[in-house]
This record gives sequence, structure tokens and C-alpha cells, in this order.
Amino acid sequence: MREVEIDYLKKKIEGKRVALVGPAEYVCKELGKEHGKLIDGYDVVIRLNGMINYPKKELESYYGKKMDILASSFWYSKERDYEMNKKVNGDKYYKCERYANIDNYKNINNELLLFENMPRRLFQKLYNNNKELFDKKNNLKYLCINNIFSCQTHNFLHKIYNLNNGTTTGLLAIANILLCEPKELYVTGITFYKDMKHKGYYNDYHERTVDYESENNNYDNEKLRKVITGHNIKGEQIILKDLIMNKKISADSYLYELYK
Repeated sequence: MREVEIDYLKKKIEGKRVALVGPAEYVCKELGKEHGKLIDGYDVVIRLNGMINYPKKELESYYGKKMDILASSFWYSKERDYEMNKKVNGDKYYKCERYANIDNYKNINNELLLFENMPRRLFQKLYNNNKELFDKKNNLKYLCINNIFSCQTHNFLHKIYNLNNGTTTGLLAIANILLCEPKELYVTGITFYKDMKHKGYYNDYHERTVDYESENNNYDNEKLRKVITGHNIKGEQIILKDLIMNKKISADSYLYELYK
């Protein structure tokens, strides 16, 4: 695995048609089965956090198969994550390892950029614990955003709305991409919890220690909002609406209707 600089990301995105894909459940509930082909038709497909682990085969038609970049903050604390998220659904079997599960990297054979879009280098811990595996993966590249580009990203967002605190990985990814000047940025599967009809995540986004369907696992968005820490969700909704309405990004049909 080779570490690259921010110019690598800019070159990969500039002038390209880019799709940013999040894990919101509405994608497989409201969008047609051809949606995955639409996503895979973009020049560059970027996925978020736990989407390192693709959906099951029946979901690929909605979310697509292609992944060129994984955008993530790469933070993970098993204890903190469990304590925070068990409140959402009271699921005693809950376990969320996201990108920290090393098994998710073993079978990746395509070129993939692991993009840490906060300048903290938290991926280093995962690398240090699995150095032998990652050093054999010549198809993987790693980029940690530098302080200068990170400041540019936050300045871009704050011109629309000053969030005054931590920003989600999804919104940072949107700003990161736009600053790299793509020909088009298509956003899907990201609502910043505005959607009240469907869950925030498709069923297999979170790993569990028992069969997912065997227990009640209903993510209620109001409960999600109460446990999300460090993010101004209402402010992020304002920014997303501004970007959609001013045609800085294109959104899928359901997301557009949600924010218009």
C-alpha cells in the first residue's frame, strides 16, 4: 500500500463525473433496480465508512458494485460505538466495526483509495495492527487530508452555513469532492437524517453477532438524532439543501424531493 498526497485526489476527480454513495435505506426502498447501474456508470464512485463492505447481492442493483474511493474519518472505538448505538434500538447483539474489520480488506483486488478526510491519521492504528496484509496490497492507496485542504473544505461549508462544530464524514466528502472540481457530483444515500420514512442505514450496514433479521432492528431517525454527538445536523441539512437547490450537486429523485 502506498501513501499519496492531495494532488492525487484532485487529479482523480477533476473534470470527472463522480457519484458519492451513502448507506441510507431509501435507496433500496424508493429507487428502481436500475439505480446501481446508474451509479456504476460514473467515472469515479466514492462510498462512505461502512460501505467498505458491499451490500448483499440483492442490494447491489440499488447501490451499485463499483468503489474507487472509500471516504472515512477512520475513527473506531468498539466500546464507545456500542454504548452510543445500543440506545438506538436496544439491540443486545449490536456490533458495528465498519472499516475497522480487517476482513473487509482481504478480498479487495481493484484499485481503491482509502481517503481519511479529517487530518488525524486514525487509519494508522489499523495499518500498524495489520501491516503485513496492507503492505502486500499494491492496489490500495492511502491519503490523509492535510491541514491546508481541510481548512479550505471547512471554509467552503461555512460560507453557506457556519456549523461551529464537528462535521460529518458525508458532508466533508461532498465539500472535498467539489473543491476538486468534478464535472458532476451525484449524491445518493445521504439525507443527514431528514428522512422520516426510512431508516438511516440499509440492513447490512452494521454487522451483528446474530442473523440480522432474527431480532427487531428498527432504526428510528428521531432516536438517531438524539445519540449523534458532535454534529450540527440541522446545519448540515441547510448546507445540503443549498447545494442541491443551487445545482452545485445533483441528487437522486427521492433526495431531491426531500429537500426541495
